[in-house]
Amino acid sequence: MKFLSNLRSKVESWLINDTLNNTSFTNINNDSNSFVEKFGLHQLCLLEMFDAQSQCFYGSDTAGFGFLLKSEQYTQNQYQALSELVHHINAGYGLQITSMESVLLVSVSCNVAFTNTDDVEAMQAVQTKLFELLDACFDVEHLTAQSLINIASDMLYPHRALNGDAEQLIYDDLFFVRDQLANYDDVAVEVKKSSISYQKQQEWFTAIGFGVQRYYDANISPAAEEYQRFIESKLASIQGAKAYFTLGVYKPVKSKKPKEMSLYEHQHRQKLRVYHIFTVVSKEHDATTLTKIATDAIRLFDYQVVPLHNRQLAALFFGLPICLGLGTAEDIYNLRLCKSVDLVHHHDVFPVIYNLVAHNGKEI
Repeated sequence: MKFLSNLRSKVESWLINDTLNNTSFTNINNDSNSFVEKFGLHQLCLLEMFDAQSQCFYGSDTAGFGFLLKSEQYTQNQYQALSELVHHINAGYGLQITSMESVLLVSVSCNVAFTNTDDVEAMQAVQTKLFELLDACFDVEHLTAQSLINIASDMLYPHRALNGDAEQLIYDDLFFVRDQLANYDDVAVEVKKSSISYQKQQEWFTAIGFGVQRYYDANISPAAEEYQRFIESKLASIQGAKAYFTLGVYKPVKSKKPKEMSLYEHQHRQKLRVYHIFTVVSKEHDATTLTKIATDAIRLFDYQVVPLHNRQLAALFFGLPICLGLGTAEDIYNLRLCKSVDLVHHHDVFPVIYNLVAHNGKEI
C-alpha cells in the first residue's frame, strides 16, 4: 500500500507542477521518464482485485465497476440515457464514458474499501440501477477483469491496437489486476512535452492527449437531432490512427465551506465536474503533424480541443477505466481541465458518440 501512496503523490506532482496549455511548465519530464523506466506504463493502473460474483473491482483506496455497451445505431434515447447516468450515482462517485473500437465503456469509481460492507452494498445498488437503465437501450455486458486488462493494455501500448495482432491477455485471479496488464521490455517509451513516443524494433508510434478547453454554451445547446445531422454531414476519422475519447463526471460530496475558501469557489466545487480527455495514437512519427490532424478531425460545433502539453501521462491516467476517485477529480479540477455544471447535457455526451461512429461507420 505504501508503494501505491507514493505513486499517487508522484503522479500528482507531475500534474500540479504545470499550468494550462504549457504557458509555464516547471518540470522537464525527468520524473516522467524515470517512472516509465522504473515501473513501466502498466503501473498507472491501480486496481488490485476483481470479484467475479459481484463484477466489481477494488484497489488500495478505490473501488468500482463497469459496463461494455454495443449498438447497431445511436438514437436520441441513448443520448438521454448516457447524459442521465450521473444523476443515478452517489455523491463522491466518478463516472467515465469512453469510446473505443466498436464499444462504449462506462465505468464508475468511488473511494470505498472492500472491507466496508455498507459502502460496498451501496456501490452494488448503484451498479444494479445503472445496468437496468443501460439495458433498456444498449446491448450491455459487465466489464470483467479479462476485458479490462486487454482494454487498458491497448490504451497504454498503442502498437497492440494499431497492428491488430496483439495476443489477448488471460486474467488469473491469483494475481493483482494491475500486474496483469501488458508489459513490453522491447518497447522504448519516451515521455515528451507534447507526446509520448514508442519504439518497437524499427516501428515508431506516437500518442497525444487533448483536453476540451472551451465547451459549447449549455444554454443554447442543440437538440439531439441536430447532433445527429451534424455527424451525418461532417463525420471525420483520422486515417491510420486510433482515438479514445473519455467523458468524465465527478459528483462531489456536499460539504461545509472551509474558512480559507471563498463562497464562490466553494459553490463551484460543489457542482458536477465534467471533463473530456481525447487520446490519439498513430504511426505518425511527427507529433506536430499528428496534433494538427487530430485537432482538425475533432473540431466540431464550438468545442476547442488543446494538446495537454507536458501532461501526456496524465492523459493516459485520466482515461483509464475506474480511476476517477476523489484524488484524481481534484487533480483534474486544479489543472482546469473540467467545467462545473448543474446538469450533464447532450453536448457533453456528443464527442464520445462522434468518436465512436467516426471510427466504426455505424448508423446514426
